[in-house]
Amino acid sequence: STSYFEFTDVVRAFISPRHGLNIQALIGHSFGAAAVINALDKEKLPLKAVCISPILRLRELLERTFERFGVNAKIQKAVIADLQIRFGYNLAKDNPPRLIGGLNAPLLIIHDDHDRIASYNDVRQQVGRHPHIALHTTSGLGHRRILSDENVIQAALAHIGRSGNPNRVPEKKRNHMNQQNAIIDQYQSADDEQRLGLYLIHRELRDAFIEIDLAGPTAALAHKPAGTDKCRRRKYRCFPGELKHSRT
Repeated sequence: STSYFEFTDVVRAFISPRHGLNIQALIGHSFGAAAVINALDKEKLPLKAVCISPILRLRELLERTFERFGVNAKIQKAVIADLQIRFGYNLAKDNPPRLIGGLNAPLLIIHDDHDRIASYNDVRQQVGRHPHIALHTTSGLGHRRILSDENVIQAALAHIGRSGNPNRVPEKKRNHMNQQNAIIDQYQSADDEQRLGLYLIHRELRDAFIEIDLAGPTAALAHKPAGTDKCRRRKYRCFPGELKHSRT
């Protein structure tokens, strides 16, 4: 297991100038987003950040969690004190709401209004108090599915000044390409009559079909009896010309 303090140390190790990693921006989720806020406060670096579903009132959440599992107050204090001594932080002073206003770079918070783990109302309160914080609200994605939402990804990339991957093919286009490839494969193994039917139906693939026709006879024709092969080959050799003629 790990903790908010340990998360913070990991983030600080990445962004510290002495390590020479040249980090330009940070994106964190849930407890990780809280750790991003704490790390930026401690390192005093003007890095853009995106916090997705951040748990801001960390101290209060931790106390409620202890109570839910029946951990008495004495043990709560002992556990927190041990963590504070071990990592050198203070849960009260390093609670994200106390730190978020002092960040010296634009911060985007992306949060779902139906998040049952991290309070959306806590986020709205912070956004209203600090002009350097922007809020992108989603609905119906909850605390975890928000990470895979395409609009969320694009909003995060836009905030840190990066465009999406230029080589990334959208899912709808990728599915359409797969369907077209399947039709082309079907045409490759079809006989002349089947090819003609596919050619008439799929106008957008005619150039690909003609390239296949010009490449040579199909494997299916190669297995025809010798008596019919000559006739079918003659028909096949005429087919590309007929197709070209039909396009003009």
